[in-house]
Amino acid sequence: MDQPLESNLEDVYKATSKIQNIIRQLKSDHVFENIQEESFSAIRTEYVEQALKLFRESQELLDVVKFKLESGSREFEKRLDYIVQYDTLTERIGDLRVDLRKAQLVSVEREEEVIRNQREKFFSNNYQNPAGDENGKEDLFKTSGKKDSIANATFGDKLLDKNMSITASLQKSRQMMEATVMRSELNVEELEASTRNVQHLGSQYEFFNDILAKTNGLVKEINKSSSKERREIYMAISFFGACVAWVVWRRLLKRPVMLLLWTIFKTFSMFRFIYGKASSVDASAEPETLISSEISKTIVKTVESITESISESWGTMDIETETFASVETPVIA
Repeated sequence: MDQPLESNLEDVYKATSKIQNIIRQLKSDHVFENIQEESFSAIRTEYVEQALKLFRESQELLDVVKFKLESGSREFEKRLDYIVQYDTLTERIGDLRVDLRKAQLVSVEREEEVIRNQREKFFSNNYQNPAGDENGKEDLFKTSGKKDSIANATFGDKLLDKNMSITASLQKSRQMMEATVMRSELNVEELEASTRNVQHLGSQYEFFNDILAKTNGLVKEINKSSSKERREIYMAISFFGACVAWVVWRRLLKRPVMLLLWTIFKTFSMFRFIYGKASSVDASAEPETLISSEISKTIVKTVESITESISESWGTMDIETETFASVETPVIA
């Protein structure tokens, strides 16, 4: 099961902390204390191998993080935070590589200093013993050979053997220093390549910042112009609705509505006519009844005038319809 992105970043942070501890140990003064001369290179190589292993693991985790950032769909702010952490860890690992190279050089210098101090201490202790003390000579020039050959050997032979062993050790140290110089040159070249990569990354960051600034300006412009465009859209929709309503009224609703009004007024006029005729036959009608009959007559006259005007408007509408039909119908020669 794949680990989450936060767990991968946390593992990279832990790996960088371990690398820093290894670099501190390489730079420490106590790393070569109470250790034989042959073990110096082995200890330094072990520390360097541990650091390189951690570098490889960190780079693999960073590749996984980069793949998840490129393929995953996350919120903009959270994704930006992860990108910043990824770039920070990448730069930090590059700095730790440089620190590891410096720590290797410091470790070699410490090794040479410790070897020199041990040799000075060894020779100072040997020359303090009396020349005639055979036991002291044996302790001074103690080697891995047989005790009989040591006892029979003269002081000059022992001193010559010791000088030869010291010369061999110095030759080995020279070879180690030459190899270290070659590695340092390679490290310098790698450092220059890392510097170029960092400069390229800085230019990419500047380009990314420019894109963000332009995007923010574009979003602000869109927010400013959205209210004006919305108002224009509403006005256009209102005008279109008014046009549609006018066409519907003109072509569909006008005649039915006029017919309905005419029917209502006609029925009302007939009712008032019958009621007024019945009230005129009754001789014992009260003055209020006479007044109501006069009002009803007035209403009837008004209704008749309205119906006449409606009839005239229908005639006009029929004429317009016939004219419109004659205009739309093409004349075939």
